[in-house]
Parts: sequence; C-alpha cells; structure tokens
Amino acid sequence: MGLESNLPQVLAAYLTGNQVRFEIISHPQGESALQVARQRGIALNKLAKTIMLRDRHGFVMAVYPADRSISLEKIRTLTGRDMDYAAQVEYAPLFHEIDVAVLPPVGFIYGVDTLVDAAFALEGDIYLETGVRASLMHLDRGEFHKLITGAVLGAISESLVTPPKIAGGAKRRGLGLGTVVAEANGGKLRQRFEQALPDLTLPVVTQRLLAIIAQQQVSIDDLIPILSEVPDIASVLMQMAQSPLFGGPAPEPTLRAAVATLGVETTIGCAAGFNLNLMYRPQSGGAAGHMGFWRQAIYCTATLHLLTRQWPSQDRWQVYLGGLLHNFGYLLLGYLDVTCFQQLNRLVLQAPDRDVHEIESLLLGESHCQLGARLTQVWDLPESVTVAICEHHNEFYQGRHQKLVHAILIANRLLKRYGIGDARRLLIPEHLLDNMAMDLPDMNRVMDQVLDHCRFLDDLARHLAMAEIT
Repeated sequence: MGLESNLPQVLAAYLTGNQVRFEIISHPQGESALQVARQRGIALNKLAKTIMLRDRHGFVMAVYPADRSISLEKIRTLTGRDMDYAAQVEYAPLFHEIDVAVLPPVGFIYGVDTLVDAAFALEGDIYLETGVRASLMHLDRGEFHKLITGAVLGAISESLVTPPKIAGGAKRRGLGLGTVVAEANGGKLRQRFEQALPDLTLPVVTQRLLAIIAQQQVSIDDLIPILSEVPDIASVLMQMAQSPLFGGPAPEPTLRAAVATLGVETTIGCAAGFNLNLMYRPQSGGAAGHMGFWRQAIYCTATLHLLTRQWPSQDRWQVYLGGLLHNFGYLLLGYLDVTCFQQLNRLVLQAPDRDVHEIESLLLGESHCQLGARLTQVWDLPESVTVAICEHHNEFYQGRHQKLVHAILIANRLLKRYGIGDARRLLIPEHLLDNMAMDLPDMNRVMDQVLDHCRFLDDLARHLAMAEIT
C-alpha cells in the first residue's frame, strides 16, 4: 500500500475505503508525467491522461491513454452531450485540495461525471497522476478498474498518429545534414540538429549589439549606425517609441529620438531579439508559425516591460531579449525542417486537448525549449537568455537567473488567459508572486494596460512577421 499521506485527502480516503493497492513513484517537480514515462521506459498506452470538458449541463472528466487524443465526436455518441474543452479557471474550484495541472482520473469522487477510455486493456499496469506534483501512482490493471468503479467506460479517444519518418528539410538550405533522416520518437532529432548547429551563425547585427552592451558606457551615437543597417528594425523601434506603452510618444519620428525615448538598454535588447528572430524564420505557417510566434513574442515583451519596471536599468536589456527569444526553438524547427514543422502544426490542431509540449515530445523526442537553448548556448549568448529559453515553463526553477525565468513564465500565464501563447497552466503560484513583489491585483492592472494597446501590438507583430532581413 502506498503512503496516503502524500495524496489529496479525499483521494487517500477513497483508496483506503476501496482497498485499492498502489505504489507511489516520486520524481522531480519540474518533470511532466510524459517525461517521467520516457525516462522509466513506461509505454504511453499505460499512462492515463485526464482532461476536463463541459456543456450547459456541467463538467465531465475524460480519461484516456497518453498515446491517444480525445474525440469529442465519440463522446457525443456515447453520452448524447455536446461537450467542449473546459478552461482551468472554470473547474479549479471543484478540486480545492488538488493541483489541477495533475488531475487524478477520479472525478466521480469529487462529484464530477467521469468517462474512461475503453482503450485501456484488461491486463498490464497503469500509471496516473495523483493531484500532487512530483508523483505518479502505479497500479496493476485490476486495481485500476477497482479505482474507477464510479466511472463510465467507453470509446472516447482516437489514435494520435505520428509519422514513421521525418524528412530532412534542412538539407535544401545547405546546412550540412546530408541524407540523415530522423525517426519520430527515436531520439535521432538531437543528433541531426547537433550536426546542423555549426552551420547556423549568429547574425552580425546581433553580435555587434551584444558587444556594445558589454561596454560600461553606451551612447546613442554607438547604436545609430548599426540600427540604420536594418531599416525594418529601425522602423519598428520608431513605432514603439510613439506608443505610450513604451514611454512615448517620441518628440519626432526619427531613429535618434526613438532610441532616446526607449532607452539604450531597451533598444539593444529589442533590436538584438528582432534581428535574430527575423534571420531564422520558419518556411511554413500554422499554430507555431511566424505570425503566431511574433504575436506571442510581442505581447510577452510588452507584459514584461510593465512587470519589470522596478528592475535596475542595466538588467532590462536581458528582459527584452529573453521575452523575444524564449520561444526561439519554434523558429529554429521551422527553419531546419519544414516537414517536421508542418506535422507539429497539424498535430496541434488535431489534438487541442493535448499540451503542445507533450506533442513535441511524442513527435520530436524533445521540446522547442531544449532545441532553442542548445543553439543559443553554442552562440555563447548571455547565460540568462539561454536559461530563460530552456526553463521558462518551469515554475520550480532555482538558479542565478530565476528572476528572469519566472517573469517570463508569469507573463505567459497571464497572456494564456486571453488565448495568447502556449503556457501550460493559468495559475500563478504564491512563491512567484512573492519573488516579483507583486500580487494578483497588480498583475491584473498590468494586463489591463497591455490589452489597452492590442491594436498597436498586433500591428507591431504583423510588421515583424512581414519584414524581410537580408
């Protein structure tokens, strides 16, 4: 019998009362169930996923294997109810003692109708989340069926198909990959990208800007010649300087006035990020395509601009660079491999119930965070930026640059409430609020300011998505 003290109280009482035998597997807090399954060799059809649905009659919990995707059509056939996906903020109050990011598949003990997919076979083991971070529950199949006695069994999912092979689009761009082909889920993607990395260069303008920031004294005169070489970036900086959101309007529509209004640190961080992102644009659209990327990057940077106003001015350039680059891995994937990138976008649309990071893991064997961070490390970008790229979804990250990591995480979770970005959760833990010396009303006021400038931010994102950098 596992240790009930490690479980939510209601779940522990249910397990004891129904004499369910189980084992608790502990793992690091920052790791997802899918990552743990891969590390321990657990087949994904043995890992239970949980998602919340709703209609006008109320909520329903759906439980299905991690290698499959929920089918709303099948659920409609099974239940006669026209269900849609529920938002975390809507159902969180139903599970007051539970971390709703790791819901256990027992909604019925909390008064929620529960559907369990018939794809779970009658033999073998099952692994499921427990409502507590850093733990999985392991049961044999018989104990699992004893656990879900209060649920309805039925066909509610469909296969989440991944291709047997991913063609190498990078070869067409002369990146030296030859005929190497990565097999999905085979761990070959990392090897392919490592072969490509030496051929990917840091743009010269970004190099020069980062070299300037290393100097103790930076003047506007140092920046003007560099920024003048990239008219699209100069134009965007002048747009920013006219907006009250970034301290404008500038006294006149010139590049010099724009830099003076924005400040040297803001200008360098933004210009370096713009330049780098524009050089490695994906060759295909989709949910993770260039326009979607830029909209999320611009909104995130604007939110960070307001969240970090009290930070020392010498640190602000890292805020803007981190805000613009934290999803750089998406661009890199689309730049290197069109076929793989298109498949990722198709799966994101095909399986809206699945976390995009889980889809990446299923398809690629790693996430866009790891991919982007590996390249910026090769380029020797500031360590703070590389860490932000790698860890910006990890609320438990602790290290030298945790302040920047957590600021980006908070900005993304705030934006996700309005349908922007790829944040995994909406809730902001108390310890992150404390680290930022802010409370939720403060953050809501920040979001009010950001949303007041939606038209301006959308225009800025559109300008950058359409820009041509040579």
